Amino acid sequence: MSTQHQGESDIELALKTLQDRFGSFVKTQRRQVQQAHIEHTQQIKDLRTQLKAIEENIEELEVLETQLLKELETNNEELQQTESRLAADRTRYAEIEEERKYLQRQHDEFEDKLQSRRAELIQAKLEKDQQNDQNLPEVELYERLLGIKIESIALDILKITLTNIDSAVPEKQYSITLDISEEEYKITESTPEVHESEEVQGFLTLLNDDGNIVLFLKRVRIVFKTL
Repeated sequence: MSTQHQGESDIELALKTLQDRFGSFVKTQRRQVQQAHIEHTQQIKDLRTQLKAIEENIEELEVLETQLLKELETNNEELQQTESRLAADRTRYAEIEEERKYLQRQHDEFEDKLQSRRAELIQAKLEKDQQNDQNLPEVELYERLLGIKIESIALDILKITLTNIDSAVPEKQYSITLDISEEEYKITESTPEVHESEEVQGFLTLLNDDGNIVLFLKRVRIVFKTL
């Protein structure tokens, strides 16, 4: 009887550790995603501001270029009287054309930088997701002691697999998938399918109220056990 009591104490201790680390894991993941989003938004905003300024300069130069072309056409008709002015206009036109080309090159460079930065942010996000997978709590410990396995199958999507439910087939797997991308968790699927039942949805509401993932899993385990 004492051994059974000790076993239950060990399980309760392991469940408490799981609750604490699960909460810490979710907070850390949300904080990292929010910070990356803020940095990405600010960087994109800065690049777009610079890009807009260059585009405005190009538009102004294009208008000026059009005006000078019209003047050149007029001056060609009065060439004998305005030869010196025509030469000056041609020189200015060449300067403006060169400056426009320079600004166009800058425009293209900023476009390339913008695309490159987007690619870097996507890659950084993927690397962060991979790191988060590596930082999940001691999965093997919980899987061995409690029959619980938690894995990140996509960004902000956790799959929780339960075993040791069916005494006849202890290795039989039951699972429930949580979407933790928003303040309130959502159950996207379960095996067997119980997540749309009124009872399990009630457990989900309680989880969103108190954040007690361990109590939630206990309740879901009971539901699976009654199938």
